Amino acid sequence: MPPETSPETDQTPLVSVIIPAYNGAATIGETIASVRSQTLLDWELIVIDDGSTDGTAAAVRAIAESTGDGRITVISIANGGVSAARNFGAARSRGTYLSFIDADDLWTADKLEAQVRILRSRPGAAVAYSWVDCVDGDGLMRVRRGGYSLGVGALQRKLTLIDTIESGSNVLVTRSAFEAVGGFDETLTHGEDWDLWLRLSARFAYAVVPAPQVLYRQRPGSASANVWKMERQSMGIIDRAIARLGDGSTLAGPMPEGDREVLKRRSVTNRYRILAFEALDGPRSRRRTLTALRYFHQVLRRDRNLWRRPWRSRTIALLTKLALLILVPHRLSGGWLGRDRLKNAEDLLLWTIETQP
Repeated sequence: MPPETSPETDQTPLVSVIIPAYNGAATIGETIASVRSQTLLDWELIVIDDGSTDGTAAAVRAIAESTGDGRITVISIANGGVSAARNFGAARSRGTYLSFIDADDLWTADKLEAQVRILRSRPGAAVAYSWVDCVDGDGLMRVRRGGYSLGVGALQRKLTLIDTIESGSNVLVTRSAFEAVGGFDETLTHGEDWDLWLRLSARFAYAVVPAPQVLYRQRPGSASANVWKMERQSMGIIDRAIARLGDGSTLAGPMPEGDREVLKRRSVTNRYRILAFEALDGPRSRRRTLTALRYFHQVLRRDRNLWRRPWRSRTIALLTKLALLILVPHRLSGGWLGRDRLKNAEDLLLWTIETQP
């Protein structure tokens, strides 16, 4: 598929790209560069400066002026959170398709073109997603590959089990589908992406580009998520998703109550795996480590397979690591924690995520 017509010859852009930005001046230049490098040319870029205090808006204006790229717009609003900023940008955009990217993430150059192509080739599909890789703070080295899901069509049950989209910087969605489900839930501060994917999946089919095109940048301190709020809001998202699965009007059709209860248990187990990993991945503190232990306990209660081969030794290694983090001062535990057996013991939490509903 050749590059789309440039907006200079078409008043309405094919794709509206929206960047919600709060104090993103240090990274947004590279993010915008990855949008400007797209092989698909027919887009507009709307940056929503969400009450930044670091000169984010000025940085974006400087880029627009220095490049002479009239496709770039920045709008400053009072801080209202990422969901409100995304919705604000969507409401002021004009494209047939919408795509969102956070102010520190990156796309490969063919991301938009490939996603538009796959949606056009899949009648009935309204959402396209690609694979995600985690990269270092410089955006140069892959530090962890994503789940590389191949799920297509009616994904409501699969997405209830686990967020296989993996990033708010991923999907391309038709404007009509986005508006039909009401956009992002502005009451959520964590899991708002997953919540939207679930509501979309209840009514619309998905298509996948089987290639890593979204680069999630992991920066020092970026993993310091509020895992306690994540836990509370995630459980609400799961409850609502399970309730929708009992509705015969959804794309996947009704799911028997017994099957819904099994799916809920597995979804909650997966969520506690992710929460435990997030708690360990953030800044080290006794409170976070105790919370990680509590979350891992929730996993062990629900998944007895972790005590069986091949996972038993890795389960013991993770419990040992948690005990060292809690009981032994950092200056004394460093040598033990650096050993191969314990160094990446928390990867067990990611390896054992269930992906098949």
